Amino acid sequence: MEVLQAGEVFIIDSMPVPVCKRVRAGRCRKLQGKRYFGRCAAKDETFFGWRLHLVCSSDGLPVAFDILPAAWHDLTGVQWLTAELAAGSTVVGDKGYNSDLDETLCDYYGAILLLPKRRKNMVPDVPEHQALLRRFRPVIETVHSQLEKMGVRRLHARTNLGLFLKLYASLLALLFNPFI
Repeated sequence: MEVLQAGEVFIIDSMPVPVCKRVRAGRCRKLQGKRYFGRCAAKDETFFGWRLHLVCSSDGLPVAFDILPAAWHDLTGVQWLTAELAAGSTVVGDKGYNSDLDETLCDYYGAILLLPKRRKNMVPDVPEHQALLRRFRPVIETVHSQLEKMGVRRLHARTNLGLFLKLYASLLALLFNPFI
């Protein structure tokens, strides 16, 4: 039995994982450099740290994830994150995933439909795509809120490896959440 079936719907999004307060960024010994300063438009904040890119199934279970520097765009990891998904799958994203090139590459190499929410100044989505977006976008937002309740935004780790270990543990806990 194949776990990831063709035609399944997945949701992709990213969330900030701050390492320290922004005012302490100059003294931080874990990370240094401008590539760790990121902006979260949804929360209207600038942060210093990492960005967790996450692909979830339609049930809210993590399927693939990547941890990249905060300044990197959402589209940076989209090819790698969607590479292992089954052909014929649909990936629903937010406005940060608008890219004709990446949509074409996902379709060509993996037969995956990357379906981002369109900006107001773009050609609007067809009604079927709008229905998919309305139905599945709240799933990833629920996953983000579960991770925030687990304390992902306030991880106190001395090293980056410790931070990654705590992130992996939180994602593993999400996998067991439906069975509890």
